[in-house]
Amino acid sequence: MNFGFLSLSVPKGGTSVECTAEYLCFKTLTCVLFLSGRGKKSEDGVLIMTHTTKIKVYYADTDCGGVVYYANYLKYFEIARTEYIAAQGFNLKKLMDDGFIFVVARQEVEYKFPAQYADELTVESRVTEMSPIRIVFENTITNQNGRLTTKGKTTLVCVNKSGIPTSMPQDVFAAMRAV
Repeated sequence: MNFGFLSLSVPKGGTSVECTAEYLCFKTLTCVLFLSGRGKKSEDGVLIMTHTTKIKVYYADTDCGGVVYYANYLKYFEIARTEYIAAQGFNLKKLMDDGFIFVVARQEVEYKFPAQYADELTVESRVTEMSPIRIVFENTITNQNGRLTTKGKTTLVCVNKSGIPTSMPQDVFAAMRAV
């Protein structure tokens, strides 16, 4: 099952962009995602996009104490990154099939407050650094009360099918760099 909605608006003056999307999907892992993106120009005129993904915490995400198992935050970061890239118009599976695979080279996580069963989390993602072979994402996760639960920084490296670092396709680099 899939449900989708997408809207894009650019206010008069063109200094910010806002888009929203909602998806409901049932695959091997049940997920409910409500996405939105918001961007504004930095001091040097570069548009910085923040992409938002909503994730509901299921019982299977928690440990015996009813809090989200620490490794599941990495899954939430992965979901948010995948949706961020998809919002730029790219399909990671197609990129993989074409020989461009994004692998995690470094992951930093700060646990601030435990998320719990039935919480509705908001994952905000943004690209903070880029080169032709590397993308750095920063993520924050807040609960439904706006309390910061987790911060993360993920460095992805583009490799070919042999695992050798390679430049990502020019259109991907240009699109990701534009946000």
